[in-house]
Amino acid sequence: MTFIVLDLEYNHIDNRNKLLSNTLHLNRPSYMTDEVLQIGAVKLDENLKHISSFKRYIKPQFLVTLNKRVQDLIQIDMNYIKTNGVKFKRAVYEFMNFIGENLKDVVIITWGYSDWIILNKNFEANKIKNINLNDAYYIDLQRVVMNKEGIKIDPSLKGIAEKYNISACRDKYHDAYYDAVITKSILQKIGIDDLYKYNYFISFKKAKDINKSSDESLLKNEVNKEILCDGCRCKAKEIDSIKFYNYNRRDFRMNKLFKCTGCNTYIYKTYIYDKQKKGLMITEKKAECNNMADVDRMLEKFYAIKNIK
Repeated sequence: MTFIVLDLEYNHIDNRNKLLSNTLHLNRPSYMTDEVLQIGAVKLDENLKHISSFKRYIKPQFLVTLNKRVQDLIQIDMNYIKTNGVKFKRAVYEFMNFIGENLKDVVIITWGYSDWIILNKNFEANKIKNINLNDAYYIDLQRVVMNKEGIKIDPSLKGIAEKYNISACRDKYHDAYYDAVITKSILQKIGIDDLYKYNYFISFKKAKDINKSSDESLLKNEVNKEILCDGCRCKAKEIDSIKFYNYNRRDFRMNKLFKCTGCNTYIYKTYIYDKQKKGLMITEKKAECNNMADVDRMLEKFYAIKNIK
């Protein structure tokens, strides 16, 4: 058994990238709103001892200018990435060689679930079909820490590193490799026993037992948790929901729409139940009330799904 601690840095779409993708005919899929710029990873053995490291910059194909907020975070300009980067497919094949051949003996660790979603979207946009990372076992270390420490609001990597007195790479946040190193250090502080003890999974007897009438009661401890806005810390009120439905052969999903009672930010949560791994993951998107274009897109997406289901 080997552990791969994975982290990504990625660019987020903005109006300039939308314009350029159309002008330059970049054939950007509509779902490609986050393009991977850097992959960083650390490989550990079954005792969480360091084996090797991986770091690659990736030349963008769809989002060719840096979102200003992203550039402020990563402190690297696009020229550096284009000069030092490789194509996404090459980076992926090198990463798979780094992981090893038998994915069923691999546990992939990330901080939060968004990197996993974005990586799969980038696989799809780049038409990589002969690699299935879902064969590996996946653990969201952020959720493990929340369960272990009794934390209700998603904590930052920096905040937990400080809580656990981890000083390595303290000044290098938002670099995929160094964030992976920090995540590795948190994992080593937690240890293997607590990693599995506090892993974020809810088990069912049989996947086929899940249906629209029973899911909400089975998962009520998770889907009915009080939601707080991480911006103003006020309670978010649920304004609509879509009960669990078959999303594909692998997933059941539930969607919930919230609105903060303080700052009026909209929060869109998706609860994803993996039939194969029998685990629940939660994703979250936000739209601030002063950006009506984002709010409209969020509501349009939510009600498009609701009208189908």
